Amino acid sequence: MTKPEKITEKQLAAARKVMARYDVAFSILAQGDASPHMTEEFRAKLTEADRRLEKYRVASSQ
Repeated sequence: MTKPEKITEKQLAAARKVMARYDVAFSILAQGDASPHMTEEFRAKLTEADRRLEKYRVASSQ
């Protein structure tokens, strides 16, 4: 394997790892409170993300 191919393989492996994390997160969000993985820590992360994204929201009730 050439050096560029190794870099590509490393990048693909990293991308797969990130996608696996997001897949789990989307699964938890889809199941909501019924998910066995909806922990207080996960809820706290959701609350923090919601707070950080607040400034990007567009008021839809105007």
